[in-house]
Amino acid sequence: MGIFKFVMDKGKDLLGVGEPAEAIKKEGEDLGLGDDLGGDFRVMVEGDKVKLEGKAPSQEVKEKIILAAGNVSGIAEVEDTMEVPDTVFYEVKSGDTLSKIAKEHYGDAMKYPVILEANKPMLTHPDKLYPGQMLRIPHAASTFSSSAVRVSSRPGSLSGAFAAAISASSTSVIFAVAFSSAFSAASALRVRGSAAFSTAS
Repeated sequence: MGIFKFVMDKGKDLLGVGEPAEAIKKEGEDLGLGDDLGGDFRVMVEGDKVKLEGKAPSQEVKEKIILAAGNVSGIAEVEDTMEVPDTVFYEVKSGDTLSKIAKEHYGDAMKYPVILEANKPMLTHPDKLYPGQMLRIPHAASTFSSSAVRVSSRPGSLSGAFAAAISASSTSVIFAVAFSSAFSAASALRVRGSAAFSTAS
């Protein structure tokens, strides 16, 4: 929460036509942020000031919507009152793997790279778990954010293929990209795949 200053005569020209609040809200949607915001998200404009209310799934999405609202010609100030979910911390138990933890929190074992990235540089590899270790678990609603996809999008890796496919949000693309990359990523699959299922001991 806070108040952020912007240069009023710089940015996109969105306020000339229609309702200013709706124009700014649509800008967020056009930038791909709309699906991440709840139904209680509200934009209010009074003169050169914008107020944002509601809930954001992550700090990253919150900051992006602030920038989307402020980088508009005619806006000098953005007041943020949006809430973000509390951070979840998880204590690693004997027998845990990143895949098992991802399955427990997200319902999908293949989302383990999201947890790995969220705990770097403290956790550098999936097989470095040990009982009693505390991990940061990103909120479930933000696991498909750009940062989550960027985690695993290393060229030549099978996990990168899945990340690109997730970003494209297409079932056909998922299989096409994943399988076309599988042959060139065999070594990466052996290393990352086995490590993701390595148990804490």
